[in-house]
Amino acid sequence: MHITVLSVSLALVIGIVVPIVVAALVRRGDAARGKTFPMPDAVTGVLFEVRTRRWQRVLLRVIGYVMAIVGAFMTFIGAVVGFTDPDEALPFGFWIAAVLILAFGVWLVMMASALGRTRLQVWEDRLLARRGFRAERLVLLSDIARLTPYASQYGGIVAKGADGGKLFISDGLELNHDLLADHLRTRLPQVWAASFPGDARGARR
Repeated sequence: MHITVLSVSLALVIGIVVPIVVAALVRRGDAARGKTFPMPDAVTGVLFEVRTRRWQRVLLRVIGYVMAIVGAFMTFIGAVVGFTDPDEALPFGFWIAAVLILAFGVWLVMMASALGRTRLQVWEDRLLARRGFRAERLVLLSDIARLTPYASQYGGIVAKGADGGKLFISDGLELNHDLLADHLRTRLPQVWAASFPGDARGARR
C-alpha cells in the first residue's frame, strides 16, 4: 500500500516538475538568443516558421527505437524458448508486455516523424498549417474568429473559425511560438483582445 502511494506521488511530482523545468529551460534559451525581428524570405515571402524543437523529435525517436528493439528482442526470446522447449514457455503476460513495448516504441517513432512534419509557415496575411500526417491547410488571418488557450502543459494557442472549427494549433513549447503570438496580437488586435481580455497588449497594434 505504501509503495503504491509512493509511486503515485512520485509520478505526480514528476508530471508537475518536468514540464515546469523544461519550459523554464526553453524560455531561458530563447531569451539568451534574443528575439529577432521577422524578415520576409526573399523567395517565398515567409516571415517565420513555427515548428517543434529538434530535441523533442530526437528524444522521441531515440526512446521509440530503444523500446521497439527491446520489445522485438523480448518477442524473439519468447519465440525461441517456446519452440525449443514448449514446457518452459514464457507466461502469457510476458508476451503481452513484449507486444505492448514493441507497439509503443513504433508509435513513438511515428510520433517523432509526425512532429517533424508539424509546422506553421507565417506570412503577413495568411498561414500554411500542417500538423502531423494531415494535409497542409491555408488559413487566412481574416478567417480567424476566435483564439483560445491550448490545453497542454506548456500552453499555446488554438485558432478557430466562425463556425467554431479548429484552423490551427500552436504549442507553447514550439520554436517561434512567441513570434506567432506577437504576430496575431498585432495583426488581429480585436480578436486577440476579445479572446484574451486579461492581456492588455491585445488591444494594442
